[in-house]
Amino acid sequence: WLAFTTSNLASLGASATPNGELILWDLAAQKLAQRIVVEENSGRLSALKFMHSHGLNLMTGATDGSLQNWRGMPAEKHWDPFQFGYPIRGLDYRPTDSLQAAGYGKLFSLWDYRVNRQVFRSERQAANVTDVLFSPNGRHVCFASGTTVQIIDADSHYPMETLSGFAGSVSSIAYFPDGTRLVIVNADGKLMIWRLSP
Repeated sequence: WLAFTTSNLASLGASATPNGELILWDLAAQKLAQRIVVEENSGRLSALKFMHSHGLNLMTGATDGSLQNWRGMPAEKHWDPFQFGYPIRGLDYRPTDSLQAAGYGKLFSLWDYRVNRQVFRSERQAANVTDVLFSPNGRHVCFASGTTVQIIDADSHYPMETLSGFAGSVSSIAYFPDGTRLVIVNADGKLMIWRLSP
């Protein structure tokens, strides 16, 4: 699989295959629930994320820069694909409202999906953005680019902390449930736990 995610409100998983399919899984029954060929994308699906407050709302991003929203089970397209123009490598929903984050190419942005409006876009980074993630309480959002992880305030967009000095490019990030530590995985497979400033 190229990407995999699970829903927090339903026993549902989603995966992306190399041939452009989106697969939905019934995890409780341990069986395939739906297979969708995503014909609109000329690139492969590269990022998947279920909405926190509604476990049947799924966002998919592709290497051609297209972003698609799916709702319900069986899943149906909610709106036509939105084009970022750069490969999408990370997606996340804020757990408390309608704010979404996306990493695409060397850029990172936040937008309100209810009105389909971008509210913040980062300056161009030195390397591609590889992952994005809201903190468990939704107050901060972080994104990985090259050998750094940047944390900003999700509302004011003010820079909070920059984590750097990693030996290789950061490929994935995850918060501890209490939000005090960040798990950082490098492209070479090394895993680090970083205690964040209070």
